[in-house]
Amino acid sequence: MGFDAFLRDLLNDGRVRVPPPEALPQDQRRAAQQTLVEFEAQYRRELPHHPPPLDLPAANWAAERLLRACQFAVFRDLPADAIAHEAAQQLHGEKTPTVHYAVDLVFRFLPDLLRLARRAAEQDPLVDYLQLLARSWPLSSVGMEIKGELDAEAFLDDACLRRLYVDRILAADDPTRLVDARVVDGVKAAVGRHFETPPKLSRALSQAELSVASAETPGDAATFPEEPE
Repeated sequence: MGFDAFLRDLLNDGRVRVPPPEALPQDQRRAAQQTLVEFEAQYRRELPHHPPPLDLPAANWAAERLLRACQFAVFRDLPADAIAHEAAQQLHGEKTPTVHYAVDLVFRFLPDLLRLARRAAEQDPLVDYLQLLARSWPLSSVGMEIKGELDAEAFLDDACLRRLYVDRILAADDPTRLVDARVVDGVKAAVGRHFETPPKLSRALSQAELSVASAETPGDAATFPEEPE
């Protein structure tokens, strides 16, 4: 069991055997890269609109980060400073829609991994690390309980990724993501394609519409009659 086998299992059915934490040989890195290329070529055919092109270095970075996070979840005797070192391995450069798409190929499994980590121990450095990744990559973290603000601005103008984001918000019934007008409009439009709006989103949308209506009503228009003496 190596990096490439881990990645193939993850992408094919979401169930993995996690290899021990050790240095990754270059041949495994090359094989994992080819697995990403082959998987993405099929995956993009299932997405709406036109997905961005594959940024392979970004996808490779995300695949290694997820492997390490899974190792931290399975091999519980790893030192906390190893997680701190991993958290410093940030992806540099502008977070374009292309980068978000590439990272999401594997980071879309973050919600499942966070649930596993929390079952082991809520007060765990791994939970904090996964929260960091979730805040940094909002397309991949829908449905996760996240501390702090999220910024999805980088990919919301991309029709494919916006639709993917909206569909995940509906599937997860996650009203915390209704912070951008484009997302709210997308959810409202998508509701027409569903038989029933999920309950949390339904309440959030109703409250948002009431807030808009109140804001558009002049302050002196809401005059109540005086109580009779």
